Amino acid sequence: MNYQENKYWLWLSYLPYMWYDKANKYMSVFNNPEEIYKSDEETLKKTGIFTEEEIYNILSSKKIINIEEKWNEMNKKGIKFVTIHDGEYPDRLRIYDDKPLWLFYKGHLPESDEKLVGMVGARNCSQYGKSMAEDIAGKLALYSVNVVSGMARGIDVACHRGALNGKGKTYAILGCGVDICYPRENINAYMDIISNGGVISEYPPGCQPISWQFPYRNRIISMFSDAVAVIEAKKKSGTLITTDYALKYGKEIFAVPGRVSDILSEGCNELIKSGAYILTEAEDMLFATGVYFDDKKKKKRKNKKILLEKENEVVYSCLDLLPQSINEIVEKTGIESSEVYRILMNLVLDGIVVEPARNHYARKI
Repeated sequence: MNYQENKYWLWLSYLPYMWYDKANKYMSVFNNPEEIYKSDEETLKKTGIFTEEEIYNILSSKKIINIEEKWNEMNKKGIKFVTIHDGEYPDRLRIYDDKPLWLFYKGHLPESDEKLVGMVGARNCSQYGKSMAEDIAGKLALYSVNVVSGMARGIDVACHRGALNGKGKTYAILGCGVDICYPRENINAYMDIISNGGVISEYPPGCQPISWQFPYRNRIISMFSDAVAVIEAKKKSGTLITTDYALKYGKEIFAVPGRVSDILSEGCNELIKSGAYILTEAEDMLFATGVYFDDKKKKKRKNKKILLEKENEVVYSCLDLLPQSINEIVEKTGIESSEVYRILMNLVLDGIVVEPARNHYARKI
């Protein structure tokens, strides 16, 4: 990361509304950002590619943007900056016409030979979706397949958590600056991702999360990924923007099926009807990532044999991945509510049952 070589690229990234297509337009006329920076108003007008607002922004930015100050602030925050002309720029992104011309990141970028799966889904997810996301991501880690997602609440952060719990690496592509944790509730995941992968963005430090920026970041998730999995999504969902890009880039799509009556499964079921692969376990995705299934290659894991007493078995057997209230469980089992509650508490402590909402219980995958 060389200041003299990259300072004008950094300046360009800070121009207002500088998304990738506008940057590509500029670079179609100029050899490098330094030429733009050093051009006067007349030169910029002669190119015929700039609007009056863009010319104003370019000229005024020379007074407003202190490049060296921005560079020093970036270094203090541990933020790295790489451009399309740097050797560190990810090779897997270079082949795409709409690639970002620069990236900011904390942690590190994926290696060129890493196996990566994009995993995305609904923000307002169900317990079933969250459990599937964590389970699949965690098991992919057993095969050294790492996860790329967007760190949004719901399915995205569950995918990151699953990968981390499986001792894998994971990468978050943000719709804001990499120095901003959005949503703030994901701060612990944000810190863990930096330590075991990286947070990455084409938006400069300090850039706040704005709605139009998120669809653009979804293309980068697809670019990085060998295949893309959708865990849960409504029929008309921003999540499906990622699959649109994935199809454009020739990536294989996987989707977790759900009940036809579930709104959060409509998008996944539609994808499957359109030709996406059915995803019910991590092994379904291995071939698409170039990993061939072989039980002997799994990382060693201690298998816990769950021994349940008779009444415990009765309670556990009536549970599934969809949360049920204690009253529903009492009605199904015929066991007194106080005893059902005691059994459920023990099953939660054993780690085989979860309580996603107060007094509602489901099996843990």
